[in-house]
Amino acid sequence: MDQATSDFYDYYASDGAIRTEAPQSAIPRYFELAFKEGSKIQDVGSGSRRDLAVLCKRGFDAYGIEPNESMRAFALQNHLELAARLRPGSLPITGAPFGGHFDGVVCRAVMMHCFREWEPVVFDIPEDIAALLSHREQARTEKNWARADAIRKTLNGLGWSVEDTKEGQTITRISVDPDASRNA
Repeated sequence: MDQATSDFYDYYASDGAIRTEAPQSAIPRYFELAFKEGSKIQDVGSGSRRDLAVLCKRGFDAYGIEPNESMRAFALQNHLELAARLRPGSLPITGAPFGGHFDGVVCRAVMMHCFREWEPVVFDIPEDIAALLSHREQARTEKNWARADAIRKTLNGLGWSVEDTKEGQTITRISVDPDASRNA
């Protein structure tokens, strides 16, 4: 978690704003649909504890990790029963917290904080970029290498790197230097 996000959560937990949260988030209604009864669940970014507490109350073997100390303190102040089930931690998860092997993961309102670090790994491909990829794949199928290369250059200019593999195209988000075209 970057410092600005951590500072926000420190403030959120300390100024009382956290107390305005609804007692339950929107996702617990899906827990029984997503997880088998008694499943071992990892709540990544447990925050104020809402989902972790609900999981435990509903009989799931649930454990949480939360990178922000202020949020963990708030959670434990309000849910002492979670003390053995909540630890410091963030994505990517290393080691085997709580004995490892989880049957499911809850990761609500977390991925948005990971994009700067994980952009090459986890992201949504915008529709216009997906369309260009489709056109490029068609050009490759037709062996129109010049068109495929032109589309690759366009994607590169838009901040995407394309690699061709045996399995097909792979795409990675890259940084774009707006001055690069002027200096070329």
